Amino acid sequence: MNLPILVAGDSYSTDWPAQFSKLVPNPITNISSLGRSNLFIWSSAINYLAKVDTKHIVIVGNSFITRTDTWVENQKVQQNWDQEQHPERKNGNRSIPLQRYDKKYEEWFRTSDICTLWQEYYYDLFCFAHTLKSLGHDFFLFNAAVNVMGDPELDSDFRGYLFNTPYYNWCHSQHNILPGDTFSISEWCVKNNVKKLDSGHIADDEGCLVFSKWLHKQIVEAKLL
Repeated sequence: MNLPILVAGDSYSTDWPAQFSKLVPNPITNISSLGRSNLFIWSSAINYLAKVDTKHIVIVGNSFITRTDTWVENQKVQQNWDQEQHPERKNGNRSIPLQRYDKKYEEWFRTSDICTLWQEYYYDLFCFAHTLKSLGHDFFLFNAAVNVMGDPELDSDFRGYLFNTPYYNWCHSQHNILPGDTFSISEWCVKNNVKKLDSGHIADDEGCLVFSKWLHKQIVEAKLL
């Protein structure tokens, strides 16, 4: 039985699924959306899966840990974001990426605690993976955007704490999860001589096919296909 495949992510995952579909007989639904946070990506995936109520293979390309969404600013200007046909839009979610409002985003970023963002990322990734597992879905979760633990605030005290949490260690022990500080599409492109844009996105269909073949290999080795 060829289980349906759900792909969710930000702009790093909008293009390669078209090439991935050439490698598998499984029907693929891609709900990736430009500029989105991990909260939007993960929650929209759960909402979609709950609505269709069918076992899926779920492939998720995680976003930047420093990205967030806003409802408040959208309510002020009544702007819409991305495709109206996105399932999360149809569910009534009218949030938009906060970075659309540069000043507001910069203010939020200056006051955010990078340590807390990393802690939230690993805890939420742990919970998201366990939710997918409890709902009976197979999954492969990888970090698509660049997230590197290079900030000076991430000192030995914080790392000593985070690296000993059960959720951090569990995420790093799973063969079907490539966490935030271990992988990104941009770094993968450099290592595999695949052309990329300055933003780190794969540049063309040829590169997307090469990435899809690599991803297919990982999923087969994880015994999800």
